[in-house]
Amino acid sequence: MLNASLLVAVVVGVLALVRTVIDAIDHEAWAIVGVAVFFYGWFIVLLAARRLAYRLRVLGFLVLLYLMGAFFLVAVGYLAAPVLILASQNVLASVFFGRRATWIALAGNLATLLAVGALLSSGVLAVGTTTFYDPTDFVNWVRVTVLFALFCGVAVASVSVFTSQLDQYLQDQVELVENLRGAMQLRDDAERQRRDAESLLGHNQKIEALGHLAGGVAHDFNNTLTVVSSRAELLRTKNFTPSEVKEVAKQIEDAAHGAGKMIHQLLTFARKTPLQPKYVSANEIASSTALMLEHALPPEIRLGVTPLPDNTVVYVDPAELQKALLNLAINARDSMPNGGSLEVQLRQEKQDSKSFVAFEVRDTGTGMDSDVAARAFEPFFTTKEAGQGTGLGLAAVDAFAQSSGGFVQMQTRLNQGTTVSIYLPAVDRGDSAHPIAP
Repeated sequence: MLNASLLVAVVVGVLALVRTVIDAIDHEAWAIVGVAVFFYGWFIVLLAARRLAYRLRVLGFLVLLYLMGAFFLVAVGYLAAPVLILASQNVLASVFFGRRATWIALAGNLATLLAVGALLSSGVLAVGTTTFYDPTDFVNWVRVTVLFALFCGVAVASVSVFTSQLDQYLQDQVELVENLRGAMQLRDDAERQRRDAESLLGHNQKIEALGHLAGGVAHDFNNTLTVVSSRAELLRTKNFTPSEVKEVAKQIEDAAHGAGKMIHQLLTFARKTPLQPKYVSANEIASSTALMLEHALPPEIRLGVTPLPDNTVVYVDPAELQKALLNLAINARDSMPNGGSLEVQLRQEKQDSKSFVAFEVRDTGTGMDSDVAARAFEPFFTTKEAGQGTGLGLAAVDAFAQSSGGFVQMQTRLNQGTTVSIYLPAVDRGDSAHPIAP
């Protein structure tokens, strides 16, 4: 602000003194021209003296303005230039040093005007250049002094109002910045609290899922152990014929087989099952799965298979993929007790610049509402009656897909059927040299 104010004052001074300097040159008053150059030289020095203390620079500038104004009052007859210089000095004193400095500068300038007028009117001093006023008339100087006082009063009042409004504006801006900082801090705190809440919610959801998993495992194993223990008790306490013993032994074997199947699903869900991936034809997998489904589906359910137009290859465990497709087909069958249609459709599409083969299983069954669909992939969540499944079906399918580098998507609406798609990475044609599993 200091440099800008000084620069403005210098420009105003130059404009005010143009006519005076020209007149001094016309009258060959080279001393006046030299003094003007001297003053402006010091102005430039003060502008460049950035290492000098702020108040010293301002004070030096005000002193130069006062000396220049007083000199031109005595040396030349154009009253406008020195009056403008003294007025500028008065305004700048008000801006940089406050009200007390304003009164001191104003009193000094008024005293200078009256003193110069008294000296010129008494003949002690004489003006060396032409003038449009009578410098020997003291009344004229009193009039100039009064007008100068009024002019400075208006100027200082205007500058004071402007600076006060500017200060208020700057203060408002500072408050706005502080409010913005406070709002940003509140936003950051809210964001941090949101992240903490999401982390806590995720942790609680994991604990809840583990609870469902443990409860489901305990329930199903308890059923299996109940079958085994009850049948063993019968063998111990009753006399059975050999055929009856075989029947009880078969029941125990079926229970153990069911427990082993559930353990296998648990391992698949936990991604601990050692997969044996091979390069297999997607169409061959779909065809072999369709052959098995023909014997597993009732006649009132129509089965359709739509293969890929070309023999696209995927790198997966074929047995686990068939189990996943059969799992989806069995779920679809159970959702169509009165019959319907089951479509197994293969298609190839790109997602995120990667090529996938989608094994899509679509049924026209009862479908699911949004609440059931949101929990469909949770372990041991099932809408089937007790004894009709372990509740790990979709969870195991999702775990298999992710272990194979893919993912699962589901679309379902209540009473409008369900579509479950297993996306598996398609093998690049450059891998066609690998043997294809039959």
